[in-house]
Amino acid sequence: MTPTIPHPTCAAAAASLAALLLLAGGAAAAPVNAEGTIIPLPPGVTAPAFSLPDFAGKPMTLAEATSGAKLVIVDFWSTKCPVSRAYEGRLKAIAEEYAPKGVKVIAVMSNQTESASDVKAYLAETPLPYPVLIDAGSKIADLYGGQTTPHVFVVDPSGKIRYTGGIDDGAKSPETPKPLLREALDALLTGREPESTLTRNFGCSIKRRA
Repeated sequence: MTPTIPHPTCAAAAASLAALLLLAGGAAAAPVNAEGTIIPLPPGVTAPAFSLPDFAGKPMTLAEATSGAKLVIVDFWSTKCPVSRAYEGRLKAIAEEYAPKGVKVIAVMSNQTESASDVKAYLAETPLPYPVLIDAGSKIADLYGGQTTPHVFVVDPSGKIRYTGGIDDGAKSPETPKPLLREALDALLTGREPESTLTRNFGCSIKRRA
């Protein structure tokens, strides 16, 4: 398990750099700091567009997900990571509870050590109420700066990222985790800015090499 997030000063610098990288609709990889650590795209920048297939090859785009939705949660996910699996129940509960409020969830599997067949087998045993898409080559993880599984990015209908980080702060407070994602959703759905828009993500590192 690898808790990781850049220092807030790094995140502030990332916001400016990421905005430049995404000007004119161009999709560029998220910035990397001096230590070589990829920096997650911060709230306030445009979410990179994508079209990814599920395990059966059926494609889905971010534009399709945001169409008709109030918010879309993009969650970097794994069939093997124990942290991702441990959080599945919490994310399923969020997906089901917030679906009537116009919130959609998309899981993105970016690990190069896992395959579409792994996803198919996993979902046959553990069905999820949201699509799981296959990110071959970790290209979308690179665009978003996805670091861990789980790692969530909340996108509004305009395509702007409104929250980046963890589902809760269970790494810091395992006994009484603060429901960070729920708090962000509740605020955004009522037209308010969340108290925390950039929080610490933690989990297994995304495996960008097989």
